[in-house]
Amino acid sequence: AEAERIAREKAEAERIAREKAEAERIEGEKVKISNDESNQTHDPDPMDKAIKIFAGLIAVLLIALIGFSYSNVQKYYLKPINNGIEIWQGSFSPKGKKILISLPGNKAPKEIKKVYSQNDVFPIIFNYYLNKADSLLDASKNPDFKNIKYFIEMARPYAITKELSDLLTLRLNGMDQILLIHKADIAASKGGIDNLNAALSYLEKAKSLSVDPGNAELLNKRIQTITELSKQLKVKAQTK
Repeated sequence: AEAERIAREKAEAERIAREKAEAERIEGEKVKISNDESNQTHDPDPMDKAIKIFAGLIAVLLIALIGFSYSNVQKYYLKPINNGIEIWQGSFSPKGKKILISLPGNKAPKEIKKVYSQNDVFPIIFNYYLNKADSLLDASKNPDFKNIKYFIEMARPYAITKELSDLLTLRLNGMDQILLIHKADIAASKGGIDNLNAALSYLEKAKSLSVDPGNAELLNKRIQTITELSKQLKVKAQTK
C-alpha cells in the first residue's frame, strides 16, 4: 500500500510538472509573437520610408513651382514700339511672359523700369481707353455714343482703385446724361404734346444722374421751358 501511494504521488508530481512546462512554453511563444509584431511596427520597410520621403520632396517642389509661377504672373513689362507701347505680363510659369495689350499712340516713359506692378500699368490702360472715348466725344457734333460707351466699358477691368472706379462711374453717368439730353432735344424739336412729354421724361432722368450743381440748374431751366411749351399746346388744343 505504501508503495502504491508513493507511485501515485510521483505520477501526480510528474503530471503537474508537464502542465507547468507546457504553460511556460505557450507563454513564451506569445511573448515571441508580441515582440515580432512590435519590431514590425517600429521598424518599417525601408522601401516604404524612401517612397514617403520622395513624395514629400515632390510636394515641396510643386509648392515652390506654383509660388514662383504666381510671382511671375504679378510682373509686368513695358516695351516701346513704333508710335506706341506694348504691355507684357509674366506667364504662369517660373519664367516667360506674354503680351497683355498694345496701346498705339501712347508715349513710352523716358525711363523704363525693369519690372512693373499691376498698380503701375493698369492706370495706364485705364486712361488710354478713357482718352479714346473723349476723342470720339469731341470729334463731331453728332458723337458716336455707342462706341464712346464701348471704350468706357473697356476701361472697367483696369479700375483697380477706388479713385479710378469713382471716375469710371462719373464718366458713365455723364455719358448717359449726354445721351438722354440728346434724345430730349430730338423729341422736343418734333413738337407735339406727346413728344414734349417724352422730352421731359428724358430730362428728368438726366437730372437724376447729375453731380454738378451748375449742370442740374441748366437742366431745370430746360425742363421749365418745355413744361411751359407743353402747357401752351394743351391750352391751344382745348380752345379748338
